[in-house]
Amino acid sequence: MTILSSLKLLLGYRPQQRFSQPFHYGCALAAVVACYMFRGHSDLLRLLHLGSFSVSLGIQCWVSFVAGVVMFQTLPRHLFGQLQGRLFPLYFLLGSFLSGIACITLWLRGSGEVGVSLYLLGASCAANILNGIVWTPWSIHVYEKRNRVERELGTGDQVGQLSPKLDNEEHRRLQRQFLLLHGASSLTNMASLVCNTVYLYFLAEKFQL
Repeated sequence: MTILSSLKLLLGYRPQQRFSQPFHYGCALAAVVACYMFRGHSDLLRLLHLGSFSVSLGIQCWVSFVAGVVMFQTLPRHLFGQLQGRLFPLYFLLGSFLSGIACITLWLRGSGEVGVSLYLLGASCAANILNGIVWTPWSIHVYEKRNRVERELGTGDQVGQLSPKLDNEEHRRLQRQFLLLHGASSLTNMASLVCNTVYLYFLAEKFQL
């Protein structure tokens, strides 16, 4: 999968309108309107900043520690790859967008104490962009080529790792290449997660219960 095909996938994403998603949107909007009516005016920049940052960190924790592990342990190998190939471009796009909002809203507040915090959020946003436009499309491209070899050899339908390993030079080459790319993507994702976690610590220092 190339960067262009990833962009086509992102542009083709449409929320489900025939199920419960519209009701979720409505509930969230109603909650904001109710707070505005009964609690008074809130700082819009602060609301956007905390909302975008908290959603970004929450999505990172869910995808990194729960969703990916459960899917890998449940779905057939090739089906898992197809799902990740559609999920990850959206995941990194959303992460870039939310981190960008958090970064911009922090900068617009214009306080002298935002220096390190701004660097942390900027680094998190940059890591998501790098993953979205470089590592993920490249990884998916290699992953699809490796899966094609596995199908030709009549395997790949099992859950988890291949067992026993295939005695095929082309497969070993693609596997090594994929592991390097996957490692780079994981390290980049961890860097973004670390930046967000440190910034969460900074926020906690200023928060009063």
